[in-house]
Amino acid sequence: MDDLHFLDGFIVGVKIYEHNGDLLTLFDELKDIHINVVIASKKLNENPDFCRLAKKNQIKRFLLFPTFYSPEFLEQNPSHYAIQKNGNIAKTEWVEFVCPSRLDFRKLKIEQLKKWVQKYQPDGVSIDFIRHFIFWEKVYPNTSPESLPNTCFCDNCMKTFQELIDGQIPAKSPNEYYKWIMKYKKKEWIRWKSELITSMVKEMVEEIKKINPSILINIHVVPWQQKDFNQALKVVVGQDLKELAQIADFLSPMTYAHMIKQKPSWIASVVNDIYNTTKSKVIPSIQVSRCYLEDEISNNYFRKYIKESSKNPSYGFIFWSWERLSFDQKKLIKILIDH
Repeated sequence: MDDLHFLDGFIVGVKIYEHNGDLLTLFDELKDIHINVVIASKKLNENPDFCRLAKKNQIKRFLLFPTFYSPEFLEQNPSHYAIQKNGNIAKTEWVEFVCPSRLDFRKLKIEQLKKWVQKYQPDGVSIDFIRHFIFWEKVYPNTSPESLPNTCFCDNCMKTFQELIDGQIPAKSPNEYYKWIMKYKKKEWIRWKSELITSMVKEMVEEIKKINPSILINIHVVPWQQKDFNQALKVVVGQDLKELAQIADFLSPMTYAHMIKQKPSWIASVVNDIYNTTKSKVIPSIQVSRCYLEDEISNNYFRKYIKESSKNPSYGFIFWSWERLSFDQKKLIKILIDH
């Protein structure tokens, strides 16, 4: 396939959350379909045999690190939930978010990451849930921007933001705060939200670079283009890709086309939008099996996902996930890459 430009450095990755089978067989299968990067959970990174076999097979091992998604912490510290504009806590189904302005939590996560990097010695860190609250996995193309949640309107955030703008906001509820801010201080709000995310990445990377100066950094990106939903990538999510690209080696949009009802060609359009915005190395993550929706992903669509995700200027692609890859899909990957 002409679009598969497997040049030096092109990444063929996969996310692996758990594996209960034989590890030798796992790595034989990974090598067979030309996987050269694994983004693995803490559970796998703490397995010395998994780490040893990754190194032996020359597969780069990234530690998957969730940031503001922390249901275990929130169960013990419910006061740290981010607060939506409607006054509800930042929780929808399994998605639960800590307020990104909480200094104690930020310090806790940075120390946790330092400890894991020191202990597991990964080649890279893949930073996940590094954003404000949004259940983007169920945001479809026809969604109205105003229906999207916006956070955080907790007392800590409102106090900090009012200090930033040097003025009192005439509001008593999250919705009143939201309306006033959107009318009078929208630019300041967007800048502040984005800085909460960017600064967290900077602090994490600075600390782990002290442990390993050559460690690679990948950032998971919500798969929205700059213009989507009235610039919701900044307004809602708080991911300023230009700033994040200055810190990370790779930006990885979670382009799960099937999940959010997009055509395969949409994947390439997201990659192009990010590259044109940042000139960074973009590695889309692609979905391999159904999630949230009833219909399955056909092999024909899976082939198209690979084709679209590997078009220039893509720097590779990452399968989500190994546990979901079928035998037929593995055969198809091998055929496409071998030829």
